[in-house]
Amino acid sequence: MILYLEGLVLLCLLVLGGVKAQLDTQIPIGNFQGNSSNTCHDACTALSSILGEKVHHNTSLPSSLFSGYYTLMARSTIPLCIVHPTSSEDVSVAIRIISQHTCIFAIKSGGHAMFPGGSTAAGGIVLDLHHLNALELSEDRETAYVGTGNRWGAVYEFLKPWNLTVVGGRVGDVGVGGFLLGGGISFISRRYGWGCDNVRNYEIVLSNGTIANISYTSHPDLYFALRGGGKNFGIATRFDLETHPNLPEWLGGFNFMLLSSTPTLLSSLSLTRPFKVTLSYALETTSQFLVSIGCKFGYCIDLDTFVTAISRLPVESENDHDAMGYGIVSLIPKANIYVVGTHTVHTGAINNATAFSKLVSDLNTKSMHSTVRTQHPYGFMQELDTHNPVGVRVTYNTATFRVDRAFMKEVVKIFVDEVERIRGLEGFMGAYTTQTLARDEIGQMEKNGGNAFGIMEEDGPLTILLVSFTWGSSEDDELVVRTAQNIVDRAVIIGKEMGVHHPFIYQNYAAKSQDVFAGYSVENQKRLRRIQRDVDPEGLFSRLQPGYFSL
Repeated sequence: MILYLEGLVLLCLLVLGGVKAQLDTQIPIGNFQGNSSNTCHDACTALSSILGEKVHHNTSLPSSLFSGYYTLMARSTIPLCIVHPTSSEDVSVAIRIISQHTCIFAIKSGGHAMFPGGSTAAGGIVLDLHHLNALELSEDRETAYVGTGNRWGAVYEFLKPWNLTVVGGRVGDVGVGGFLLGGGISFISRRYGWGCDNVRNYEIVLSNGTIANISYTSHPDLYFALRGGGKNFGIATRFDLETHPNLPEWLGGFNFMLLSSTPTLLSSLSLTRPFKVTLSYALETTSQFLVSIGCKFGYCIDLDTFVTAISRLPVESENDHDAMGYGIVSLIPKANIYVVGTHTVHTGAINNATAFSKLVSDLNTKSMHSTVRTQHPYGFMQELDTHNPVGVRVTYNTATFRVDRAFMKEVVKIFVDEVERIRGLEGFMGAYTTQTLARDEIGQMEKNGGNAFGIMEEDGPLTILLVSFTWGSSEDDELVVRTAQNIVDRAVIIGKEMGVHHPFIYQNYAAKSQDVFAGYSVENQKRLRRIQRDVDPEGLFSRLQPGYFSL
């Protein structure tokens, strides 16, 4: 049972003033007639002539290029050449050449995009920034200078001797760049906001190759756009992050229970590839017998009790900035058993914290698996690292809703209904989590002129629904991705009917098919597009980077 749960946890965890002067020197970047193998070949040849051994063509691509990507889908996307810049100046040279030849390209920081093309470019150019991994601390220790090529585990290790931390990722292997440009939910976001809300300054390369430093005081518009605007404004080569004290111990972990009854069970399965599915009446009977035995010994919880507890959590923890937590629903596929659970962390390490007292009393049942303990903060990141191995087939899909008990119950029914159709696919595992976005967390988004999302404190508390699936065969890619989308689409329909849907789509959890920026406020969309026209008038970053989210 615990072996299955180890796999389960894997899933669950799941401006312009000074810039205007620079814009006056924008170089022409072509007429964007479209990408071709000839233009990209010419671009790669030009890059090699200037950057030399920092450029690798498709006949000599380093194996590290592929092993550095999180998903197998990304590893299967082959660029024509890859550039390994070692400085911002190298990035500037590369972007000038790419613009002149109108070749498609992608930026790779940590390579954790969940879909093919997110940080790769089929037949194009990849700028792999992993050599931009400098780490420095200011003399007053209030600012960490973090190169975009770093991953969060390295950043935390660097800051450990000073008992400092930054608002960064919860998985150590995640790259700095995409995390911060897309938002950045952290263990300490309740107290300090998201990662993008704690960037003091961005060093970026503009579309004309200019290297600029962007802060709230120097270029407030572009600074605003970089806080959630993703790839659309420039290539970030360094982030200057606000540091915070790192408390010696936190309290938290995972806690899983059996779901006492499946809310919806299909009497007949409509499977696209039934010959690969090993479900049978005997398995169905056995799994229900296991659940009944587990319930008899006190390891079960009913759906109503679970969703009530999870919907109370953001309200009960509202006045405790150290408390974060979310709910989990998942299938243990080989046993055909649904489980529910929580992941909670108290960064003040307070036993019996008031924020979690109702949750504990509501979920008053035996745990089939628990990792709750007091530990050094890095231990919680390492726990998630253990359950997030690279080299898997994985898809994410997401939507946002106001916290509501009745709605949460409906989503469980939708999840089970859809998962029942594909649960027998090779290597399949499925889960969804309810990531709470509390009012105090939203309030932190207003710092330094606010970020690009357009979420208001009065909108909260919100829950960011994350559907995460893994599976074994490329033949099932389309079916599994479509099923994840079905769950979110159906949840949005019901959410709108119940009046709890919120338009925000979290970029770092979004599927390739989702229109991320349509979920931002209308006012912010207009502002972002105006800024984009000013800093990138030829549309280099939106039109030649096809793989990620464009305005």
